[in-house]
Amino acid sequence: MASKSQAILVLSVVLYCFYLSGALLCYQCVGTEENSQCEMNYTKLINSSTNYTNYKDYYQNCSESKSTWDKCMIERSISNGKITLFHRGCHDGKTFTPTFNDTRFFNLRPNNLTTCAQLASVVCYSFCDVDFCNGPVPPPKKVCNESALGYGEECAGHQISASFITSMFAAITVTFICYIRT
Repeated sequence: MASKSQAILVLSVVLYCFYLSGALLCYQCVGTEENSQCEMNYTKLINSSTNYTNYKDYYQNCSESKSTWDKCMIERSISNGKITLFHRGCHDGKTFTPTFNDTRFFNLRPNNLTTCAQLASVVCYSFCDVDFCNGPVPPPKKVCNESALGYGEECAGHQISASFITSMFAAITVTFICYIRT
């Protein structure tokens, strides 16, 4: 009996840890002209990094979209000295469209440095691997404590509240006790 309950407890803890690990979040937008909203609207980008429900068009959960996407990127195409494409999004760092493909882009490190190549136009890529690293830095997350839980937006988003942790451990304990008794 103990091994069955231990297995349930281990599975519950593993699932809980998987939930906590989260996924890489990147800014996501495309502009096709110089000074586009994607390139220049820092307010909307910052709002998307702090308010996930009202600005869904400006961020992307990379691993939810495609399991191999493990980097944030900025992609630029410059023609005649003007930006003709500005794209923020997720990327695997390996798969490029034929018009934006060059050996310089293979095996770029996710260090947010820009690498460019002269193709039909000048094409540039920057990769990074931390939440929202392909745009303006979000403000620091507020620390939620018991007095702040449930009061306002400051504890919303991807932060895990104390009440969630308490209920998760209560569910694990109940599951454990139920299997001990069987």
